[in-house]
Amino acid sequence: RGQLRFQPNEAIDLLVNIHGSDNNSTGWFEHVVGRMPPGTQPLAPPGVVGVPLGFPLGLACSSCENVVGFKSPGNFWTTESDQIGDLNKIETAGAAFTANIDFDGFSLTSITAYEEVDSINQNNADGMGVDLINVNFGEFSEQYSQELRVTSATDHAFQWIIGLDYFADETKNDTFFNFNNGFGPSVLFGGALTPVRQLWKQDGESFAIFTHTTYDFNDRWKGTLGIRWTKDEKEFDAVNTFNPVVLPVSVPIFTFKDEESWDELSYRIGVDWQVTDRVMIYASYNRGYKSGAYNGVALYDINELTKVDPELVDAFEIGAKTSWLDNRVVLNGAIFYNDFEDLQQSRLVSTPAPTLTLQNAANAEIFGAELEMQIYPTDRLRAVFGLSILDSEYKEFELAPGVSADGNEMVGAPDLTFNG
Repeated sequence: RGQLRFQPNEAIDLLVNIHGSDNNSTGWFEHVVGRMPPGTQPLAPPGVVGVPLGFPLGLACSSCENVVGFKSPGNFWTTESDQIGDLNKIETAGAAFTANIDFDGFSLTSITAYEEVDSINQNNADGMGVDLINVNFGEFSEQYSQELRVTSATDHAFQWIIGLDYFADETKNDTFFNFNNGFGPSVLFGGALTPVRQLWKQDGESFAIFTHTTYDFNDRWKGTLGIRWTKDEKEFDAVNTFNPVVLPVSVPIFTFKDEESWDELSYRIGVDWQVTDRVMIYASYNRGYKSGAYNGVALYDINELTKVDPELVDAFEIGAKTSWLDNRVVLNGAIFYNDFEDLQQSRLVSTPAPTLTLQNAANAEIFGAELEMQIYPTDRLRAVFGLSILDSEYKEFELAPGVSADGNEMVGAPDLTFNG
């Protein structure tokens, strides 16, 4: 990476950043966890097709096996693979140009950026030393962004930022799921190697207008108001096919083409109270927005390729930022409540065949508290500690007709986390 900065005078500051990377490494490996007592597996390799639904799962144990009779390696950090030296290649390139120009009473900032990523990954998806499922992931993406903002001078009680934001991206995915030894869809072609090709492209554009203002009521109190209007547009094209080696042509599974747009107003209201020079208490309310999306992991069934509407969250927070012992100790804490609406949730549906869908499946809420401490024993040494407590719950989450997950904890929201 490299940077070039040019300041022709005190009012103009120009910065060019060019960067890139080339990563060639071993791909990731899967670790199989057996859950069935030896001899009770419903499938026995090789050549048996189809996985029965509803078979009983035993408790995880060191001698347990998975559905095809494979026993997990005894060490969690040990895995088996029929592929040696799986490829994981990621190339990135990008550039950004930032211009800051000062005027009388305000400044103008322009940020123009371009990024692209080209990746190939070979993955032994079955996590076993037999050739059942291997996946070759291929993806290319590029994005362009432009931001313009005007910022007021900082020597006034009322300060403001007004800006425009534009973002465009294109993502292309070309992935082969290789099934062998009569496993999975290979049964359609006599048990021969049957790659399933997942080919899709998504084009997206996003445009936003935003403003952020603060007002100093006095030396101790400050108010904040921010508003952002966003419009997102996405176009999605997909063609999934069987590509059996026993046939000269591919066999279509499904084709899909759709486009959609969404727009939403998000905002922030906050107040800060500088109790002392070393203690500040704040409260805020934020309305957040996550764009709608398409389920790009769809594989066998067009019903998997679901479209979801935007996810919304109302976030409330009260906290304090403090420093002690001549700034040698910084202690910050907060309590918060997040109320999610139209939560975008992945769901594995087992009938008529296992499919992974993306749906606006739930409303949910999180109560939480966070504590962060930074200690500076010397001017060159810093120790950081963090503690988080969460109480999450799905409020409306229907898994199937008559089956509800209401009251269950949210996925990915651990009760307690600690770092240091």
